[in-house]
Amino acid sequence: MASEMGIVEMEVYGDSKLIINQLLNIYEVKKEDLVPFFQQASHLLKSFESVTLNHIPRKENRMADAFANLATTLAYLKEKQPTSLCAIDGYFLHWIYLITKTLILS
Repeated sequence: MASEMGIVEMEVYGDSKLIINQLLNIYEVKKEDLVPFFQQASHLLKSFESVTLNHIPRKENRMADAFANLATTLAYLKEKQPTSLCAIDGYFLHWIYLITKTLILS
């Protein structure tokens, strides 16, 4: 999506030190079933002129994690029930509650 928008520089922040180091070719991908995902991610990263990969500990990444989970859930719901805005809105309100609760407790 970013390359389709004409973005040439990318900063990636991830909370998995293992994945960041694998993409930096510091660590090897040992699990056979993960190799295709690694190859696809590496291929996508090569489509940018400049890519910076940064590790952020999970403890410091709660808000981003909550929004990523929200986006994944909404995309899933939209795919399963594209005409049912009520179902999406209901889940959306539930996720907003969970995100707010997570942010208040952090």
